[in-house]
Amino acid sequence: MSTTMSKKGEEKKAVAAYTDVAVEKMVETDSSLDVDLLKAIIKPKRQILVEVPVRRDDGTYVTYQAPVSGRFEVFTVQLPSGTPSAISSNSGAGRRFPHAGPNGVVYQKPVAGKQELFVYAIAGGSTSQLTTGSGSGDRMGRWAHDGLQVSYEVRAGGLKEVWVATASAGLNGTLITTGDRGNRLPGMSQDGEVVYQDLAGNLEVFRIDQQGQNLTPMSNTSLGGLRRPSIDRHGHVVVFQAPSAAGPVEVFSTELCQEAAFRAYGQHGTPSTGSLQSFQQWFRCDLTLGLDSALSAGTTAIFLLGDNQLLPGQPFLGAPGNFLYTTPLLAATAPLDANGDARLTISVSALLSGVVYYQWALLDAAANGPGIVLSEGVELGF
Repeated sequence: MSTTMSKKGEEKKAVAAYTDVAVEKMVETDSSLDVDLLKAIIKPKRQILVEVPVRRDDGTYVTYQAPVSGRFEVFTVQLPSGTPSAISSNSGAGRRFPHAGPNGVVYQKPVAGKQELFVYAIAGGSTSQLTTGSGSGDRMGRWAHDGLQVSYEVRAGGLKEVWVATASAGLNGTLITTGDRGNRLPGMSQDGEVVYQDLAGNLEVFRIDQQGQNLTPMSNTSLGGLRRPSIDRHGHVVVFQAPSAAGPVEVFSTELCQEAAFRAYGQHGTPSTGSLQSFQQWFRCDLTLGLDSALSAGTTAIFLLGDNQLLPGQPFLGAPGNFLYTTPLLAATAPLDANGDARLTISVSALLSGVVYYQWALLDAAANGPGIVLSEGVELGF
């Protein structure tokens, strides 16, 4: 009896000196303390993030939590001027922390006294449970930008780690981080990178692969408070909050690579079969410049890069409808793959800047006299 009273007294002491991480530090010091009881004590005195609004990437709707009969439920509102609609009911204790994705909303609610993640499908309105056995504390589930995976927190063995679950693959996910404590508040790109905060590292922001490799620090503030990191679709920019040198909490960003702008001009030549189409693809900070065709695999494609724009283009002798749209300074071969695509991949740094012009040349003997088919021109700016 005396031990129980002593523990409750220790838990109540946390209220007076409560900060964003006081509960986590209290539990780390004495693992017998009940983190959920601590939060229940604090809750009436400090309500934070009451609504937690999150907008879907494409701007079609917002999701948020709001109290209903003393309990938080999840709502969605179609933009720009829809009517709030509840997507949860009788959810129980705790906050929902909803997050909007391309296909639905992920949120938490208690199962046997512990918060687990549920997914509400916007199409059809069904709700399914995503996780089990996640332990005490909040899950902080967040969609990747493509809506295929969810990052979240799990407490096991006294540690709170980042896990990633595939939304369509049933319950639970894969452990990403190991060996530390405290809230992680993870976010995830669609290219398999996770950002999170680390209590053991002064709550700095770190970036890691889903395979638990390539751990990289993203911040260096050495100051208190939660970081709440977010990462964009391809992991080009990490945004987080931290105390500034002057004291107030401000928003900071780390740019890992430059964004690229594309503008096509001119026209494609006509190959012996099918047609041509330019495309560009990002994977993290690697940019692929490509050309799609219906020609056979192994057909030679030549990437032509210049620093000037020829518009109107310079006609290619003997190949009607084909034009040079830049004066080539660099050429690189890239045989067509099994899909008839030519690809050239470049790594883009945060320091890259300027404008260049490129197009493709295909060796297609059946297309015309010279056996050359030229693509449209593309202006590429950083």
